[in-house]
Amino acid sequence: MENQSGLLGGQVRFAEVIRWSVPRGRLVAHGLWYEICTPGSSMIRFEGPISLFKLAVMYNHASLSSGGQPLANFYVAQLPIADLPPNLQAALAPPHVVLNAGKGDVYGGSLWMGLTPTKTSWHRDPNPNILSQSVGSKLVRMMPPRSGERVFHDVHSRLGTRNFNSRFRGMELLDGPEATALDDAVWGPDADQMPEMVEATLNPDESLFIPKGWWHSVKSLNPGTAFNGLLNVSVNYWFR
Repeated sequence: MENQSGLLGGQVRFAEVIRWSVPRGRLVAHGLWYEICTPGSSMIRFEGPISLFKLAVMYNHASLSSGGQPLANFYVAQLPIADLPPNLQAALAPPHVVLNAGKGDVYGGSLWMGLTPTKTSWHRDPNPNILSQSVGSKLVRMMPPRSGERVFHDVHSRLGTRNFNSRFRGMELLDGPEATALDDAVWGPDADQMPEMVEATLNPDESLFIPKGWWHSVKSLNPGTAFNGLLNVSVNYWFR
């Protein structure tokens, strides 16, 4: 969750909701913890029961209805479907088009839930990927492997980064100097001069095929800051 001073009042009230709505034993059992990911970063990472996100959605619904300040930039990123309760796993079973693609080996799937705005910076996956939108809308920009790699290396050259690896990415996709520089390159005005850049808009019940090795960046589609804090949900499946 991005720690913005403008949201501090809302976060304090939300903390009170958590204190009284979630049994303390459950918080301890799930090992709720906080850590600052990077010195000087605005990103706070925490782990806890999925009910915390439900409470955040409820809080925002009440806040937006009353003209209050909603929580924003709250992202449950890449939650493995295999870690969800059985009924949710069944509801998020891979579609037939995925089961019948390639060798039919669906080796992983993830749930992405956030309170807008949300984003994932420029990266690539080692296998083909289907991204399906459930709630809200998202923008996706993609490039073929060689062109996307060139964008990645150009950004790191400007940053003066050493010993970087384009295959193994972590929290730097969500926050920090690398994420900011990659977002500027991919979503800034200069991206219009990249002929191989492809853009797609995903609305509810729409899916996008991302070929193996294609570089891509994903962000929630927001009409403006007045619409921050809205629920946005997508699911993806990796297969071979």
